[in-house]
Amino acid sequence: MFDTKTHSETVKHGDDYKGELRANFSSNVWFGAQHEGLYAHLNQCMPQICRYPEEHNDQLKTELAATLNTQPNELLLTNGSVEGIYLLAQTFSGSKSLIVQPTFSEYARACKANKHEISYCNACDLSGNIVKTNPGLVWLCTPNNPDGYCFDPAYLEMLLHKHPDTLFIMDVSFREFSLTKQPDFEWINHFPNVVFIYSFTKRYGIPGLRLGYIHSNSQIIDKVSEFSIPWSVNTLAAESLKYIIGQYHDEFNIENWLAKKDTFCMKINEISNFECIPSKTPFFLVKLQKENSAELKHYLLERGILIRDAANFFHNGEQYIRLLTLTDDKNTLLIQELGKWKQH
Repeated sequence: MFDTKTHSETVKHGDDYKGELRANFSSNVWFGAQHEGLYAHLNQCMPQICRYPEEHNDQLKTELAATLNTQPNELLLTNGSVEGIYLLAQTFSGSKSLIVQPTFSEYARACKANKHEISYCNACDLSGNIVKTNPGLVWLCTPNNPDGYCFDPAYLEMLLHKHPDTLFIMDVSFREFSLTKQPDFEWINHFPNVVFIYSFTKRYGIPGLRLGYIHSNSQIIDKVSEFSIPWSVNTLAAESLKYIIGQYHDEFNIENWLAKKDTFCMKINEISNFECIPSKTPFFLVKLQKENSAELKHYLLERGILIRDAANFFHNGEQYIRLLTLTDDKNTLLIQELGKWKQH
């Protein structure tokens, strides 16, 4: 089981290399996103950048709410999911926060910046740690980054019932990346203590556009909105969302992607010193039995291959890397280089 003591402050998010690469396994976004139609749409919208976007995205929220079967006052559009994370941490500044690790480092960074009292636990220890620490907020990601762990929705629903005074912040940005049942957005109509965070980065391959939302009951949305700056969603991001809602289509097939992941993991496991951690998503952790993940990253980068050093996801993470399943030829390339590194 992962050690959940607080980890290093060094933060490097995935695709942190600028230059030509033979293969990029570090960024856990859908690599097959087809953007030609989006590019054309944004090109037509370029004259609009000479005017301010909607101050509070009212029209855009109405359009998005219709697709989510919710109400506009239950949504807050954000400059990526990270803005949502920091807004929530700021809204509940000074709270006791319990963070389920290993996970995205920004939950802890946002909480520290807003003077939260932070504790950590593993997914399997969540219920007991809630009783033990009595947190005001619980932060969890499902499917989880970096290990692809998925919480059982029935278990989460039980926790919502059992701990009505605890606010559960659930990052569901990878919800399309798994075949397992996901948390139900209808929960916000039945539980006043649940908040969902979502980013369009992952499924649609648009990390540079910074587009996400917070979804909760109107009382929480009103409270968080007090800290939201005007015009946080720029015109091109807003137009991208309109395109995604109304016109976007690509060949995303999670069944095929997960099948490729299973084959990829099987071949990595055949190389001594590497152990793939079971995952419900196309991205997964790999444990190195002996060597340091930073050394492996350096070795591969010299060969034009980028991986994600997972050291900052949790304490003693220096022996873990995170990989995203890519195309067959790129997966084979990495497997070959892992075998060479073992021998060098």
